[in-house]
Amino acid sequence: MSSGTDLSWASAIVQSFEPYSFVRFHREQLPELVERRGHLVAADLAGVPPLAFRCNGIVFTWVARKHGVEVWEGDADAATVVELSEETFSEFLHELLTVRGAGNAGRARVVRGDLAGWQRWEPAIQSLCSGREIYGPSSITSSPSRRHSTGYPPATTTTTDSFEEPRTTRRLPTRRPRTRVAYR
Repeated sequence: MSSGTDLSWASAIVQSFEPYSFVRFHREQLPELVERRGHLVAADLAGVPPLAFRCNGIVFTWVARKHGVEVWEGDADAATVVELSEETFSEFLHELLTVRGAGNAGRARVVRGDLAGWQRWEPAIQSLCSGREIYGPSSITSSPSRRHSTGYPPATTTTTDSFEEPRTTRRLPTRRPRTRVAYR
C-alpha cells in the first residue's frame, strides 16, 4: 500500500501540452500574439506597471502599450520581476498553473515587487494566449446580449485584495443554492 498520493495523471496532462520555449515565445510567438490579440488587453493594461520574467538568467519585460504589450529584453524598468523555470513558465501560459499556485508551490519566486504585480497581468496574459476576452464590469455592460446567450452571466474572480474591479478570462459556473434535506 502506497503512503503518498499518485499524481501520474497530473503529469500526463502537463505532458499532453506542447511546451513553450521561454526565449522563442518572447522573441517570435508573443509579438505575433500581440499583433492578433493586443486589442483584447490594451484597455485592461492601461497604466499597469511593467512585469518581467527571468528564466536561466534571460529576462524579458512586458510593457503595457496602446496596442497591447511590448516586450523588452532585460528588467531595468520592471516593477515586478518573477524568476521561474522554463517548465513553470510553459505551464503558466497553458493555464495549468496560476500565479498563486506557482507562488504557493515555490515554483516561481518574485525577486522584485510582489505577487500582486504578477497577478494584475494574469488575465491579460491568458487573453493573449487563448484569445478569450477579459471579463469584467466593462465587458458585461458593453455586451448585454452576450450576457444572456449562455443563460449564465459572466462570472468573475478577484485577483487582488484591493478595491479594483474583478477581472478574469475564465467563465466560472454559478453555484446553485443548497437545499435542505430532512432525514428521519
